[in-house]
Amino acid sequence: MDNESKKPCALVKEESRDTTTVFREEDPFCAALDDFCYALNFWYGSMNNPWQREDRAYRKKLAKDVQDKLRRVIEAGSVSGS
Repeated sequence: MDNESKKPCALVKEESRDTTTVFREEDPFCAALDDFCYALNFWYGSMNNPWQREDRAYRKKLAKDVQDKLRRVIEAGSVSGS
């Protein structure tokens, strides 16, 4: 087959995504729950690293952060539930 007879495929115009808009949760309870889940996920991921898993000070800092986020979820839930 002759390479000169081949025509390149027409490029498909892709839809662009708006990268300037950042989702922000308006509901305080949902925002607190999102923060808690993020902190818990970060803690879980850190425990896969042996250095971070064995560092007691680091683990205590992460546990304190998760505890604070959980406290915020409970407080926001009690306010929105009233």
